[in-house]
Amino acid sequence: MVLAAILVVTALILINGIYVAAEFAAVSVRRSRIRQLADDGNPLAKWLLPVLESPAALDRYIAVCQIGITLSSLVLGAYAQATIPVWLTPLFANLGGLQTAAAQSTSAAAVLLTLTVGQVIFAELVPKSLALQYPTQTSLYTLLAMVPSEWVYRPFIKWLNGTGLMINVASAAAFASAPGMSSYNATKAAVLSLSETLSSELSSAGTQVSVVMPTFFK
Repeated sequence: MVLAAILVVTALILINGIYVAAEFAAVSVRRSRIRQLADDGNPLAKWLLPVLESPAALDRYIAVCQIGITLSSLVLGAYAQATIPVWLTPLFANLGGLQTAAAQSTSAAAVLLTLTVGQVIFAELVPKSLALQYPTQTSLYTLLAMVPSEWVYRPFIKWLNGTGLMINVASAAAFASAPGMSSYNATKAAVLSLSETLSSELSSAGTQVSVVMPTFFK
């Protein structure tokens, strides 16, 4: 049983690390390099290239990574706290001479500390370092895990994206001009233009973009 629990914890940390590596690799890999590999016939590069070239697809890809990181971390914490302290409590009670309640608290704290350190090192720092040093290889190899994950999480991501709403504040000064207000007018016009562009880019992901345009008042 102890060996099985260790294997499960190790597997969950590995899964967490894969999602972390995939996220950092996706945002740091050079598209030109992936495009070159795709032109050379690399099947993984052909699969990854459309994701990198589409803002909406890349947004979904990153969302899959973040959901995977969150779920694996939650499952890891819940499973470890439900199993490992049960075996550690008698050990602390016998070796440390602690009462049952104190031994249980000590076991839970030891598991939490160990998991936190292990997860930070092996599920965060190590995969992030590998992804930043070898973004091309990491982005391609982690794609094998990301494709089924994206299929599983797609309904949830679609629901989340469908509830997205962005509100920007511009001004009627974007349409009107007045002496001494060139910088202000240009800034508000830029906010309006940015909002229209974002609305076009994010519409496929279900995110709505609105602009508030208050007028002049005295």
